Amino acid sequence: MNRLIELWQELASRERLLLMVLATVLLVGLSYQMVWAPLSEAINVEKQRRTALQQSLLRIEKIMQQLPAHSVEQPAATHDDANLSPLVALIDASLKQTELNIETVRIQALTTDTVELEFEQVAFDNLIPWLATLEQEQAVLVAEIILQQNEKIGMVKAKINLARE
Repeated sequence: MNRLIELWQELASRERLLLMVLATVLLVGLSYQMVWAPLSEAINVEKQRRTALQQSLLRIEKIMQQLPAHSVEQPAATHDDANLSPLVALIDASLKQTELNIETVRIQALTTDTVELEFEQVAFDNLIPWLATLEQEQAVLVAEIILQQNEKIGMVKAKINLARE
């Protein structure tokens, strides 16, 4: 340490000034690389994520606006077969014919005419048309639906109570 102090004192005032300016530039450059650049990148990533979420929300709102109109235009079917089969079996069979992720679904019969479904992760764009198809073709109505946004864009956690008309 003493050797560094001696070297510093041996330098001319111009050399000392130049070293101080160089040290300041290095400190500012390192601060930018270590602090500012990562923060700026994180802000840009969050802006992109927010934009994607806003687009998803707009798409979901558009689909939700179309649902009531869609169900009014096409009344629910009244098949005798739909009334003969148990509701749980009907929903299970319908799930197997869809693109929904049926490995993450829990089905529980609440009554003979009411079933509760819980999806840990399901594509919203596939779930809503499936529910509309159940209503139109099988006379099964959505009594209650609770959706929670998932980490993946377009995916939701869903808890749905279905009832037979």
